[in-house]
Amino acid sequence: MRNVILGCAWQYQPDELAPFVLSWKRHCPEVEMILIIEPDATEEKIMWLLDQGVNLKFFTSGYFIQTNIANSRYFAYLDILLEEQFNYDRVFLTDTRDVVFQGNIFNQIPEEGIHIFLEDSKYTCAESFNHGILSACYGETVASLFHRKPIICCGTVLGDMTSTLQYLISMTSTRSLDQLVAEGMEPGWDQACHIYMFHTYRMMHTKHENGDGVATLCLTDPADIELDGEIVRAYGQTPTVIHQWDRHQNLIDLYKIIFEKK
Repeated sequence: MRNVILGCAWQYQPDELAPFVLSWKRHCPEVEMILIIEPDATEEKIMWLLDQGVNLKFFTSGYFIQTNIANSRYFAYLDILLEEQFNYDRVFLTDTRDVVFQGNIFNQIPEEGIHIFLEDSKYTCAESFNHGILSACYGETVASLFHRKPIICCGTVLGDMTSTLQYLISMTSTRSLDQLVAEGMEPGWDQACHIYMFHTYRMMHTKHENGDGVATLCLTDPADIELDGEIVRAYGQTPTVIHQWDRHQNLIDLYKIIFEKK
């Protein structure tokens, strides 16, 4: 079975990508990695990523789709996976700069279908950022419908190829490209669409509590994070993926030591 990690490294420098790439090489090098990057990336960046074994895809349209790259990356993901759909069995779509691997997510969660990951259970979509983006995309009335719903992070999604393609088609068609360009949406469009799609049950999926497979730490109380040497535990679990670690100084210090770019 061939699996692939697919992410966006647009305008990130090698030092910023080192924890993501080097932790992949340390903990799950058997999984292939594809990253989309800007067409005018520096030679240093291109050569460093190639030397690490990353498969690079240039996303020229990223400069012409008038929205933040966090939103337009889904169009690139869809193109890539349509081209590669017969080469891989399962896909992990992930943020890059603030993600570290502690193992193989495909082994920790082997089931088919789409797997999505919740943020801290003490918060709901009434939280200011999430309410704000839902309101901006869908209006205040719709946003208020989700006030008691948990926050679903769009930065990590795991799925078999068929389900992942279905997810990407849904994400890129939830809001039309014309609307997206006209509104010039800032970062957050993807999170709003992701929350809306899954909380309105537009697609069958499996939800995972924070720390189950992925720990998303933006809103996590430091008391819920435990260090065991170089391993990070969250909510009493040992996830294979640590996301948004840069919100916690002790993790910044830890990963700076472990994954300093050579």
